Amino acid sequence: MLVNTVYNMTFSQRQGLEPINDVVQLNSMSDALKNRLWNLLTVHFWEPIRSWGDWTVRGITESSKEKRTRKIIRLLGSLYHDYYKVALDSLLDSKLNNVIDYIRDYFFSCSYNKVYDFIEFIVNTSEIKENNAEFCDECNKVLESELSGYRFITGIVSPITSDTEIKTVTAAIDNKGSLEPASQHIVEALRKLSDKSNPDYRNSIKESISAVEATCRVITKNSKATLGDALKLIGSKLEIHAALQQSFDKAYGYTSDADGIRHALMEKDTLDFEDAYYMLISCSAFINYLKAKAYKAGIFQ
Repeated sequence: MLVNTVYNMTFSQRQGLEPINDVVQLNSMSDALKNRLWNLLTVHFWEPIRSWGDWTVRGITESSKEKRTRKIIRLLGSLYHDYYKVALDSLLDSKLNNVIDYIRDYFFSCSYNKVYDFIEFIVNTSEIKENNAEFCDECNKVLESELSGYRFITGIVSPITSDTEIKTVTAAIDNKGSLEPASQHIVEALRKLSDKSNPDYRNSIKESISAVEATCRVITKNSKATLGDALKLIGSKLEIHAALQQSFDKAYGYTSDADGIRHALMEKDTLDFEDAYYMLISCSAFINYLKAKAYKAGIFQ
C-alpha cells in the first residue's frame, strides 16, 4: 500500500520490521496523485469546453469555429470510439458537462494502471500538440513530487524504478549489528529523497555514499578510513575481480580529495530525483554485494 500523505518513516520501518516498498508509487496510486493528474487534465483539456454549459456535443460540433474547441471535441470522439468503445450517438446527444462528468467518474473509479493508460491515450490522440508537450512536462513535475515510479518520456508513460530496485534498498536497510550504521545512512538517504514537502536530493546522495563508506570501514576494520582508502583495502579482504575493483574505485572515488567524485557531484546545481534515486539504488546494491562477499570470506559470521 502506498502512502497518501507526506512520507514519514516509522520506527518499525527504520528497524526493518515493516516493508518500505511504499516509498515510491509503483503498483498503485495515492489519492493526492490522482487528484493532481485530474486537475491537469481539467486545465489543459476540459476547462475550455466547460464554458459551453448546456450545449450538446453535436451542437458544438456544428457551430463552433474555434479550432481548439473543435480539436477537443474530436478528442472526445476518439475517447468514446477508440478508448471506451461505446456508441458515438451517446456522446453527440449528451450535454458537454455530462460528458465531462462521465469521464471524471471513470477516471476516479479506475485502477492506477488505467489512469496511466488514460492520460497516455489523451497525449497521443489530442491534436493540440503544443498543449500536449506542456501537459507532459507538468505531469512529470507532479509525478516527481508525489514520488511516482513513472514519468512521461516522448509521450509514453515509462517506469523509472522496479520492485527489484525497491527490494535492493530494503535489503540494505535490513542490515544489523556492525553494519547498522550503513543501514541508518540508507534510511536517512531515503527520508531525504522521500520528503514530498522539501526533498533534499543533495544530502540524500551524501547519505547514500556515506553508507558505502560505513560498510567498507567495517569490512576493512578501519573505523577512520576514508572511502577511497577503504576501497583500496577491499581487494585484499574480498575476492573481487581486478576490473570490478577498478570500477568501484572510479564509481565512488577518493572522497577525501578536493577533486574527488563526492565533492564534484555535490557541486552540481541540477541534482534531482533521478540523480538521488540512482545513487540510493546503486549504493544499496554495492552494500549488498560487499556484505555477501564478506560472508563468503568469513569476515561476517
